[in-house]
Amino acid sequence: MKKYLPDFLLLAFGLCVMGLLIYIIAAVQGWVSLLGIVALAAVWVSWYRHLLRLAFRSLGIDPDDEDDLPTFPG
Repeated sequence: MKKYLPDFLLLAFGLCVMGLLIYIIAAVQGWVSLLGIVALAAVWVSWYRHLLRLAFRSLGIDPDDEDDLPTFPG
């Protein structure tokens, strides 16, 4: 569990950033709101990818494992 602590902290930090971005989107108008929506989408995608990678690693499936790649002679 100790080796997953940085991942959990990063996920919690991502949630805080997304909450701050939602607050900024609600508080402002115009192009700043649009910029906030784009930033929120970028943070959401990276947060979700990190969450899936953590889930796969905790199940023993390493998405970065290169053993399943075909070997080429040479």
